[in-house]
Amino acid sequence: MIIYIGLLSIFILALFFTSIDKRFRYIFGIILTLSLIFVSGFRYNVGMDYPPYEELYSKVSNGEQIDSEIGFVTICRICSMIGANAQLMFLILAIITISFIYKS
Repeated sequence: MIIYIGLLSIFILALFFTSIDKRFRYIFGIILTLSLIFVSGFRYNVGMDYPPYEELYSKVSNGEQIDSEIGFVTICRICSMIGANAQLMFLILAIITISFIYKS
């Protein structure tokens, strides 16, 4: 719970500083993006989607065929080939997703 309060505090602080001086927008945009990537990328057993994605990663790393998106399966295979666990897969997916949100 403390992590979410910290994130909320960073967002409020960023909102305050960017309303005072517009030059802080880029700096706080990067700080907020990295904060969101960190929290969502290093989560462990949080949310309803964590166990199913972890199970899909296990199936892919064990060589089983799954019926899922090709991008997700490719990321799982790459992580599995370098010997990483499901946590790296969550981090990569968080980086991709939040980066697209930041760019939009």
